[in-house]
Amino acid sequence: NEHFNTLPDSEKQVYSAPEEYPIPTPHAKPTFVSQLKIQMLRYCLVWKRNFISKQIDSMIIVGTAALISAMAGKAEVTVDSEIDVSYYSLVSNNPNALIPELPQIFRYALLPDEDMQKFALRFGLVLVVLIGLTASKDITDKQTEFFREAASGYDVNAYFLAV
Repeated sequence: NEHFNTLPDSEKQVYSAPEEYPIPTPHAKPTFVSQLKIQMLRYCLVWKRNFISKQIDSMIIVGTAALISAMAGKAEVTVDSEIDVSYYSLVSNNPNALIPELPQIFRYALLPDEDMQKFALRFGLVLVVLIGLTASKDITDKQTEFFREAASGYDVNAYFLAV
């Protein structure tokens, strides 16, 4: 404090506060829909550049789906089978007499159902893994972009919907 008091007025000017200026007006953030539109347009520009690699990724997924379908073979929707149900259980007045015979009656439709479930499970599992890998590649490539968007205060949900 003593040093400051001993300085001449011309040097004290260096330490004085700057002139007052008005506070900047707050910047209004765009709405979610307009942010989504901007992100979609930006992503479309990038998509045009990366069209070939996206097409290759899509062909891998479609080719894998076709390969799984070809390996599964021809689907049998029904199985021709003779039913061994007594005539009296079919025409009796007692509705409970027919209940034990129902699996025998509908066996033609129950047997292929198990194969269809296995196919759907195998098909779904492989495609989910492939699509997840493709999506994770896109997201990790754009990690720095995401941090920039998140730091700017914009809605990151619009960014993820666009990507």
